[in-house]
Amino acid sequence: MWIILALSAMLMWGVSDVLYKASMKEESRFTIYVANSIIYGLFGIIYAHITTFDFKFVFDFNVFLMILPLGMIRLISTSFYTKAMTYTYSSIASPIMSSTTVLTTPLGIIFLNEKLTLPQLICVIILGSCIVSIALIKKNSHTENNNLHHFRGVLFSIYYLLSVSTMYFFAKLYVNTYNSRILVYYYSIGAIGSMIIFLIFTGKWRNVQPSTVKNKIKALLAIGTNMGGYILYVSALEINSISTVQPIVFSYSIVVLILSKLFLKEHLSLKQNIIMVIMIACITVLSSRT
Repeated sequence: MWIILALSAMLMWGVSDVLYKASMKEESRFTIYVANSIIYGLFGIIYAHITTFDFKFVFDFNVFLMILPLGMIRLISTSFYTKAMTYTYSSIASPIMSSTTVLTTPLGIIFLNEKLTLPQLICVIILGSCIVSIALIKKNSHTENNNLHHFRGVLFSIYYLLSVSTMYFFAKLYVNTYNSRILVYYYSIGAIGSMIIFLIFTGKWRNVQPSTVKNKIKALLAIGTNMGGYILYVSALEINSISTVQPIVFSYSIVVLILSKLFLKEHLSLKQNIIMVIMIACITVLSSRT
């Protein structure tokens, strides 16, 4: 059962990344950033209510305070995500951002007593090296962004990697204690609350721009598939270890690579393609845990 949940999450997050990139070509980055947190949170709250008939929604402030940091980390990581997807290709940003296994696997071994084989350890090291390498490769003349934008995109992808790795590790700790729907419920409230507080105290709510109907649909689909992937992910974590589930779910870069070439017409250099293949191969080896 967990493998179906993990593979479904992988597919949904891959589709979500491509939809985000497509919507950002027409939409204000800040508008996407705000919509992501608020609509994402609403989807999560609705999901928790309609799927758990025996779940009594007596708001527990102590549980909320415990899970609130995840919502705050999401606020920060979403900012990194939107900037990474703006500055560089999704087929470059996604493999970096999906390499959370590099961090979550060691954390799972150290703090959760999970096991890792020698080949898997080697793959973790190779993935880290690939992330550094792709940041140093200059984009060729056929790409839409200059080398500075490419470097910024890679840098924000790494920031995202660090922040979500922390968030997903603590999500695993929480699902060991709470029902996954409780986690989604409070996490969603935290995501919405953090964004509203941010908009009020910075006054940046004025920067939110109207959108075309076509782009609203793409953005909603992106946010919906992203939340769907998260729900499936935490459900899989309830059943199996983070060092088993994480590599499979975060193989979504394979889906992104295929879809971005087909629908976004993204072109990579030979060196970049080689690194993408190596990263995907490493993620596949890490996914071989049973």
